[in-house]
Amino acid sequence: MRVVHERKILQRDFDFYHKARILAGNAEHRVRVGCVAAHNGKLLAGAFNTIRNDAKVVSYPQATYHAEHNTINLIPERLLSRCTLYVARIDVDGNWRPSHPCKYCIAEIKEAGIREVVYVTTADRLVKEYI
Repeated sequence: MRVVHERKILQRDFDFYHKARILAGNAEHRVRVGCVAAHNGKLLAGAFNTIRNDAKVVSYPQATYHAEHNTINLIPERLLSRCTLYVARIDVDGNWRPSHPCKYCIAEIKEAGIREVVYVTTADRLVKEYI
């Protein structure tokens, strides 16, 4: 069972989430995901999911380099444990979709030492989770 520790959402969390959403719009995959990392109100890095393999041949986790993975690779190592990740997923019409990182990305986030992730839940609510 996963224990979720939610934290207070600030205006800057909405602002950074919106930046992740804009990045998601750049993805060329059927599932468009964007991710940004921030620390002390400053943007550190951002990326979207990129095509790695044909999704018709392999399962989704192997079809792309996930946005979280791409973003983590851009963050200076000394700041990994102090940053917050913002993950956004949008559909073809630009609507918000649930954007909790997948189990592979959660493992990579934990391994990197990142402790906070902001995403949209199935209830269309922005949450900040301490992991």
